[in-house]
Amino acid sequence: MSGGLSRRRFLRRTVGVAALFVGADLLPSVTNRAIAMTSGSPAVAARFYLYGLPTDGSAAQISSVGGEPSTLRPTAIATGLAARPVRSPDSGTLALVGLEQGQSDSAVTITYLDASSGAVAASGTVILPRVTDQDLILVEPTFAADSSTLCVVLAVSRVGVTQEFAKFDPVSGSIVTMRGGAWTTGHLLLFFDGTTGSFSGPYDLGDAPALARVNVVADKESLFVWSIQEPAALIRLKSADVGPPPVQLAAYPLHTQAARFTVVAPGPWPVNGEPTIVFATGGVGRLVNGSTLQVYSASDGSMATVALPGFDVTAKPMSTTMDQRPDGLVFLAAPSIGRAVLINPQAAFNVVATFAYPIPAYASGAPASKVALNPSGDTLYVVGQSSDGGIAAYDTSSGQRTTAFTTGRPFAALTLLPSGNLLGLALEAPRVTLLTPDLQLAAETDVDLQVAAII
Repeated sequence: MSGGLSRRRFLRRTVGVAALFVGADLLPSVTNRAIAMTSGSPAVAARFYLYGLPTDGSAAQISSVGGEPSTLRPTAIATGLAARPVRSPDSGTLALVGLEQGQSDSAVTITYLDASSGAVAASGTVILPRVTDQDLILVEPTFAADSSTLCVVLAVSRVGVTQEFAKFDPVSGSIVTMRGGAWTTGHLLLFFDGTTGSFSGPYDLGDAPALARVNVVADKESLFVWSIQEPAALIRLKSADVGPPPVQLAAYPLHTQAARFTVVAPGPWPVNGEPTIVFATGGVGRLVNGSTLQVYSASDGSMATVALPGFDVTAKPMSTTMDQRPDGLVFLAAPSIGRAVLINPQAAFNVVATFAYPIPAYASGAPASKVALNPSGDTLYVVGQSSDGGIAAYDTSSGQRTTAFTTGRPFAALTLLPSGNLLGLALEAPRVTLLTPDLQLAAETDVDLQVAAII
């Protein structure tokens, strides 16, 4: 249908994306500035990366405040990526995945960038035999805990025998003739070793018919994949009496094809981007419905659940983020209900602290990072409310707001940089704002990108 958004066009819109790195965060935080003044050591540069869909506008001029040097220098580093770039667990490497589809075969190119300089550290290309430009491909990458191995799951969807059929067009009010067929999806595994620049795979998991989306995470030994068979296909192949298939968790040793174990993983389906994590104490976790943490043994897949206090106030799934801190504690935030919690995997996942804060004006949607806890744990940063926008800081002991950065512009996300500074992302120009830990404006600029993630 003319002007319609077909399944193929919709899925391929995720391919034509760009990644940016927005120059070095050279402005020291308050703490780092004091250290630099006493020790004479220079500030350490740190780059952050933005990922999303290009816009039609051009970037605005860089500006700085208070005589500080310009610290935001947007530079495009890649376009046409097949998936969101991912950082290694040690934060030293950024992995980019490219996909080139041809008439008989396709090719996957993986590039490692040094995250501190943006320079290419390793790259390689592998052929996907018999995967053509008529197939639809979704790519899900994740780093292994060794920060060298990139694990990639590719969902390959193929259409079977096509035929013409009539369909009512609600726009024109007429019956139109279209051609279509049943699509079947299976998954391939691919491993890239950044040390040697070599690939293992692609390995066909032989799991068709399956739903395309998966959850993935990897420790030092195995890749863990949450997936589900396609219910409609099972009914076609078996009978209408077949119940909905369960989500399954499979563990694949790195660089191999055969799963060590496959177990049923209770939770919502279809699998749809639930946050996953490798715990510093061992084992892996998956957050379901934004309110329940599933903890799996890495050896046999046995599971325990951890209820998050105060997160069960709504029956609807929430957009909850989950981040592991350098001290091994896990910070979870649910902006849509104004709650956050800090848990300790080393102490039976006991709650260390709970936090309450005003619900942000933009509590959901990409980018997902709306709340951040500073390293000392005494300050919580939150995207602002609809009344003032901006970003607010709260004292975690009293829950009181201590300071805020407000300009009237609505902010969609924030992230805490290694320097202690904050990066805020607004919905209108200038989109990118750099703030000191006490929320003083350091620099801001615009990028010609509808940002989907801060990396």
